[in-house]
Amino acid sequence: MDILNVTLDPNNKYGTHTLDSNLLGAKSVTDSSRITTTLGKSSGKWYWEYTHTTTNDYRIHIGIVSETLFPIYNSLPVNSSYTRTYFGYNGNKYPENTPYGTRLKESGGSVVIGVAMDLDNGTLEFYKNGVSMGVSHTDILNLGKVFPFFASVGTASSGPISFTVNFGSRDFKYPVPAGFSPYNISYENKILLSSGGKNYRLEKTVSRENAVPVMTSALNANVEITASAFNASDYPWYAFDGIVNATVRPFWYTLSTPPTGGHWLQVKFIKPKVITGISLASLLVTGDKHSIKDFELYGSNDGVMYEKLYTNTQPNVGTRIYYDFESNKAYSYYRLNILSSYNLTTTVGVNEMEIFQKKNQTMYVIDTSDENDIIQYGMKGDISFNGVVDKVKDVIKMNLPLGSSKTFEHTIDMSKRRVDKITLG
Repeated sequence: MDILNVTLDPNNKYGTHTLDSNLLGAKSVTDSSRITTTLGKSSGKWYWEYTHTTTNDYRIHIGIVSETLFPIYNSLPVNSSYTRTYFGYNGNKYPENTPYGTRLKESGGSVVIGVAMDLDNGTLEFYKNGVSMGVSHTDILNLGKVFPFFASVGTASSGPISFTVNFGSRDFKYPVPAGFSPYNISYENKILLSSGGKNYRLEKTVSRENAVPVMTSALNANVEITASAFNASDYPWYAFDGIVNATVRPFWYTLSTPPTGGHWLQVKFIKPKVITGISLASLLVTGDKHSIKDFELYGSNDGVMYEKLYTNTQPNVGTRIYYDFESNKAYSYYRLNILSSYNLTTTVGVNEMEIFQKKNQTMYVIDTSDENDIIQYGMKGDISFNGVVDKVKDVIKMNLPLGSSKTFEHTIDMSKRRVDKITLG
């Protein structure tokens, strides 16, 4: 069991919020503001509390939002099929906008709304000052991964909204419903590797080390930038000049007919590199018409035969969006193929791009092997043994409170079989 630091997300919001220093409260929340949290869930039964501290306005939606709508960069509608909320102003549930519970307004002090989200059975239930208002929704499994969500609508001129949230970092005001856990708790399977009386943890760190230097021309520091085409002086290397400004030149842009597979932007390294991530900042000149949409990333060592490494859809925003993927092969050429844009495939461009070089693994050496060690240092998810260890750290024993966990031991004879990866279920 892990206790996670879950807060309101200052990087995933829209509108006006003055956030508390601990990011668990918001003041001066004006009309049409939206904010979510730093952690989402896709399974389990979770509980958190919202405390309304404003006495003159109650036009706030409390509930959940699907990750599908991320990042939150505009006033997304509260009647979206990707949200499920309780509206404090009249007690209705959304997106249906039909009667559900009682109004948020109370005389004599603040009101606490408890949220019980059951991602095993697909239900959402709201509690007002510890009393259930009933199940509001039974279809939340359709949303995929979801996040707590707070949205103001038409706040009164008498004053903006203020509220606090509690995901479990302090005592709840009311009892947690039976079978539910605080939202900031995480239950996961973890393992340590054991050999020669010691235990080991392998850790991969997501690299944010840009393999492309700030470019001042098409060829710089053993890197060459090319593209399928460019318009006038909107050169391809402008996508790597280190300047993020979605609506003002310089940027790479073309308005010509694309080749088969779409317009492309390419980086050539003199020496092959293993790349495991990129970032993209879209081009929003003339409103948002020329922003890259669907894309693919390819690698090659001869500039002729290419292998697909990654594919995704870029949201129509001008800030950097980061993408990480697995790769162990070094390539000299990396090509971004643009399959579609938010306007026409002939008018596309990229404001700024980064390419992140793979970092090798760190090995932690632990002398003991008890429940504390597994909670603190155990590995989870897919564990790869193909990477190179470039750093070793000895762990000093720490005393931690125990949770309700179980430990198991399994021996693998590495002299008889090769193991490339372990997957925890």
